[in-house]
Amino acid sequence: MENNYYLYGIALHEQPIEHLSTLGIAELPVLQHKNELVTILYSPLESTESDWLGTRKNLIAHQKVIEFFLPHTTAAPFKFGTIANEETLNIISQTRKEAFYQELKQYEGKVEYNLKAFWKEISLIFEQIEAENPHIRELKEYIIATAQNVPTNSAMIEVGKQVQMALEQKKQSLAKDMIEKIKPYVIHYKMEENNLDVLFLQVALLIDKTQEQALDEAIQNIAEEYNDNIQFKYIGPSAPTSFMNLQIS
Repeated sequence: MENNYYLYGIALHEQPIEHLSTLGIAELPVLQHKNELVTILYSPLESTESDWLGTRKNLIAHQKVIEFFLPHTTAAPFKFGTIANEETLNIISQTRKEAFYQELKQYEGKVEYNLKAFWKEISLIFEQIEAENPHIRELKEYIIATAQNVPTNSAMIEVGKQVQMALEQKKQSLAKDMIEKIKPYVIHYKMEENNLDVLFLQVALLIDKTQEQALDEAIQNIAEEYNDNIQFKYIGPSAPTSFMNLQIS
């Protein structure tokens, strides 16, 4: 019978952990497949059926294995649901060890934080847009004044376009202002696109571990500055997966 293994990720072997006190998916033991450069983190599988594997509980367990290693060494996850047989595991360990090592060394001592910023009351933002844009006000007044006399579809469409353009400009301006305030503490950042009106900032931040407290303070200052109508969601530290290129094959 072929042996199959669930793969969590990879860690530098320079600071190995001899005794693991964390469990993996389905509460399976987490083992280490070591070579002279890196360690592959895995669990032996009795079944590879997707109906039990691809659950939210297992996704959380997958993430927690990597989080367990982060305080001790540089680690990064493989894609959730990665399974390999014994031959593939051995091949990965030998043929990819140098590439894995170089990738992990590049991000040694670095972590990722993810920041989102939302408007609490989007209706207040639309009111601001109308107050700041005379052309939009005039179009809306025209629609109200002519509603019973002529079709207003084209005017309504134009108002919608103008409001959306103004909203995007406001989102970009506010996001840029916040990024400028945290850039001194960030090595690199990646903006993520979104289509939600209320979400104006979604960004992954790569920072040195020595800057974590400074970044925390900067985020707190921004939150206090924009406290009236903005809510923040700030997650980390985690492995810098948004910036890494960890390829198994």
